[in-house]
Amino acid sequence: MTQPTNNLPAARPRKVLTQIASVSWEHPADRAALQSLRSVPGFDLVVKKIYGFIGERGIRLLFQGMDRPFIVINSGALKLLDDDEMRTLLGHELGHVMSGHALYVTILILILNFSFATLPFLAGIALLPIRIALLEWFRKSELSSDRAGLLSTQDPHAAMRMYLKMAGGGDMKQMDLNEFLIQAKEYEEAGGALDRIFQILNTLERTHPFNTLRAAELQRWIEAGHYERILNGEYTRRGPDAENRPIDKDIDEARDHYMKEAKAVVNDVVDSAKRAAQAFSDAFKKK
Repeated sequence: MTQPTNNLPAARPRKVLTQIASVSWEHPADRAALQSLRSVPGFDLVVKKIYGFIGERGIRLLFQGMDRPFIVINSGALKLLDDDEMRTLLGHELGHVMSGHALYVTILILILNFSFATLPFLAGIALLPIRIALLEWFRKSELSSDRAGLLSTQDPHAAMRMYLKMAGGGDMKQMDLNEFLIQAKEYEEAGGALDRIFQILNTLERTHPFNTLRAAELQRWIEAGHYERILNGEYTRRGPDAENRPIDKDIDEARDHYMKEAKAVVNDVVDSAKRAAQAFSDAFKKK
C-alpha cells in the first residue's frame, strides 16, 4: 500500500473538547438549507400533519428518543472498519444527535418510504419541492456530521480511510488513499458544464453526497485551518455563547458556498458557449 503523500495532518493524542457546541462544526450550508427548507410552501403543513399522524404518544416517544438517543450500526460496518475508523463513524452519528437532526430526518424518511395510500393525509400537497429541499438539507447535514466524526477520532487519515471503504473498498492493502483523494478533487474540478449538470442530477435523489465529495469537503475544511483551531480550544461552548451566536457570518458563508457552486456551473456554460461560437465562426471562415 502506498504511504500517504497528501497534506493531511497526522493523528495526535486525542483532546477532550469540553462543552463544545454543535455550531462549532456545522457546515454553514447545512443551516442555510434548513432555513430554505422551512420557507418551502407547504412544508409547515406537512410537519403539522405528520405530527398529527404520529399522535401525542408518538411525539412523546420521539422527544424521549431525543433525550436518550441511540445509534444503530450496520453489521457490515463493524466488519469493514478498524477502531479509529469506527470512532469516526460513531462521532459522525453523534454529530447528528447534537445538531438535533432527528425530527427532519424522520419527516424525510416518511416522505421517501411511504406512499399516499399509507399517508393519505398528505394527499393534495405538492411534495416534490419539499422532498428535494429535504434531500438537499440532509446532504448538507452529512457534511456537518463528517466534521464531528473527524473531531471524535482526531485522525484525518482514519476519517479519509472510512470514506474510501464506504465508497466500495475493503482491504487497505489493495487500495491507495492518495489516489482516492486525488480522484475526489478531480471529480470536483474536472469537466465542463454538462459534467456539472450531471453531478447535480446524480445527487438530486440521494440522501448522502458521494464519498469522494465528502472526503474533498472535509479536506478543504482541514486546509482552511478550522480543524486545527478547534483542537487548540478555539470553539463555541454550549450555553449562552452558542445560543446568542450571531447568524450573519453563517449566512454569508453559506451564500459563498452556494455562489461558488452556481458560479462554477455558469462559468462552464459560458465557456462552452464561447467555444461553440468560435467553432461556428471558424467554420464559416474556412468556407
